[in-house]
Amino acid sequence: MHYPETAIEITVFLLLLLTPNLIGDRQKPELVTYKGVLKVGKYESTINYIGEETGDWMPFCFNNRSAVGRAIFSKCTDGKRCKFTGYVRWDDCRLGKGASATARIVSVKSVSKVIR
Repeated sequence: MHYPETAIEITVFLLLLLTPNLIGDRQKPELVTYKGVLKVGKYESTINYIGEETGDWMPFCFNNRSAVGRAIFSKCTDGKRCKFTGYVRWDDCRLGKGASATARIVSVKSVSKVIR
C-alpha cells in the first residue's frame, strides 16, 4: 500500500504533537548524599533514610543486579547503616505507603558503611 507523502507527514506531525515528549518529561538525575539503613530484598533493595528532626522516611531503591547494587553490596550489609553519594531520580520507586518521598539510585560516586 502506498500513502501520499503529505499523509505520512501529517501523521508524523500529529503523533509528535499528541504524544508527550518522553525524554523531556523524564526528570534529570540529581546528585545527593544520604545515610540510611540498607534493607536487602529479593530483586530490589533500599537504603532507608529517616530524617533526624522530622522522622520522615525516604527510601532510596536500586536493583540488586545493577552496577549500583554491586557497588553498595561491596561496602554495606543488610540491616546496617550505609552512606552513598550518587545520582537519583525522585519518585521513581514503587514502594509501600508512608514514605515522604522516594528515589531510585541511578548511579553512585561513592559508598561507605557508617560506623557510629
